[in-house]
Amino acid sequence: MIREHKLKVSRGSNSPLPRNHFGLAGVKLKRITGNLSLVSMALRGNGDAWNALVERFSGVVFSLIRSLGIGEKDAGDLTVAVFEEMFDSLEAIHRGRKEILLWLARKANEKSLAWLRESGMGNYGAAYSQREFLSDLELLDPGCQNVLVLFISGHLPRDKDALRLRNGCLGKLMEVSSKRRKASPVVTRMAKRESPA
Repeated sequence: MIREHKLKVSRGSNSPLPRNHFGLAGVKLKRITGNLSLVSMALRGNGDAWNALVERFSGVVFSLIRSLGIGEKDAGDLTVAVFEEMFDSLEAIHRGRKEILLWLARKANEKSLAWLRESGMGNYGAAYSQREFLSDLELLDPGCQNVLVLFISGHLPRDKDALRLRNGCLGKLMEVSSKRRKASPVVTRMAKRESPA
């Protein structure tokens, strides 16, 4: 494993981490899938592959944490902690062939909940709703998991194709989660959101 490789999280000018890595117009959604090859290369000691993983997903993780009312500095620290845990878990992620984006979102939520408990600050109710939503995502295919994590983090492109994907995935999520239990209020609210202009 690449233990000697230092965790690098690029920092933007106004925020601790890049904000719009996936939010830029024209981003191909295919780019967020198939990251297990990067994990495999990082496991073999390729520092560039590790840096690519951090660069690709740090903005999404940071946004998920900030959406819970956690300040920039603490969100930056929690984001680094998520990637430190990912670094230590690369072998398990690769062995289990886990979808990286959902894994990162769940870890960001876990670390955020722990921080909220300790600090007594932020939006604790939103953190629990987010946890329930992320749990429901495991019922979907990896493509829909990625689309919906990007959606809740604010990093899903706002073009017609992305909105069509989002709506289709939310429909699938409502269907599978209602079979397991009554549809989550979070999923219901998201499905009712109007498409942006």
